[in-house]
Amino acid sequence: MPQHGYQFFELLVVCLLLSVVAALFFPQLEGIADQEKLQSAARNVVSSLAVARVSAISTNTPVSFLVEEQGTKFSVSAIGASPLQQSLPEGIVFESWPQKNVIFYSRGNSAPSGSFVLKGRRGRLKIIVAASGRIRWERMD
Repeated sequence: MPQHGYQFFELLVVCLLLSVVAALFFPQLEGIADQEKLQSAARNVVSSLAVARVSAISTNTPVSFLVEEQGTKFSVSAIGASPLQQSLPEGIVFESWPQKNVIFYSRGNSAPSGSFVLKGRRGRLKIIVAASGRIRWERMD
């Protein structure tokens, strides 16, 4: 008499194969999530720098970008105004930043020019602010 369906042993082998495949690819998925978190933080910092530049141009007032001492927070503030402070996501820190605040002026230029390095679990990104006020980022490793 023919049997219909699968035997327990066949189902066990399929489950074992699926678990081996999942074990091989799960660490790669975790790495992708860490890289996305770092890139998201970099986009947020670049966006805040761009807002500081545009604000300086539109209000005709210098606007500064400051990284806090611990390297986990940054703020944007017009001279004489209260700062707008933001935190980096957990696990992401500024590894290095310019010694002085980056200040954007009414013509869109900045002083000092310099670079900020964001470090995550799986890499580093460099955010570069040129003297002209141009802002860009690049992967370091």
